[in-house]
Amino acid sequence: MFPENSQVWRSRILIALGIGTVLLLYLHDHFGLSALFLYGALALSGLLVIALGLDDIIAREAPPDAEFDQLESYSGFRSVLWGLFLVLLGLCIIAAGMILFVGAGDTVVDFLKARPGPALIIAGAFLITYSLATVISPVDKRGSFWNHLAIIPGRLFNLALAVLGILILAAGFWDVIAPAAFNGSVTHVFNTLLRIPQ
Repeated sequence: MFPENSQVWRSRILIALGIGTVLLLYLHDHFGLSALFLYGALALSGLLVIALGLDDIIAREAPPDAEFDQLESYSGFRSVLWGLFLVLLGLCIIAAGMILFVGAGDTVVDFLKARPGPALIIAGAFLITYSLATVISPVDKRGSFWNHLAIIPGRLFNLALAVLGILILAAGFWDVIAPAAFNGSVTHVFNTLLRIPQ
């Protein structure tokens, strides 16, 4: 994707996008310029996040967390998953800016209230990519037994998040494919919960 010194080029692109975002926000806040600058800042922020995600996918090496940076490996498939998470996030930021720019916020909210499938699909994809990025990551053998033991609760929690993400994703596709059946099931569940004695 980039010429020889690809890491240098990726760094330059990320720095340029970051400076552009901060500059647009500053001009909007301090000089009362058109809201177009704010939406431009949102678009640049989204591009910045997407660039970070693509950087993780291409380099297959994501920056480690501070807490267990000496213990966990942050390369390979985990980096790809984390990159996909960031790309999804960046696309959502850009979409939000476009929706605000065209003044369709209320229309989109009303649509998602009636048909929550697309929002459920996006939320499920976020949960799956984020949680699996932690669950699947390999562990470096240099850590002590207690350090390895301390990671287990977090892994189990993220595994539960992954299962929840799969369920939410399935519900979203169900709403898109068979909205009538989805509405009937949701109504049935709510009626059942309302009949539970308090």
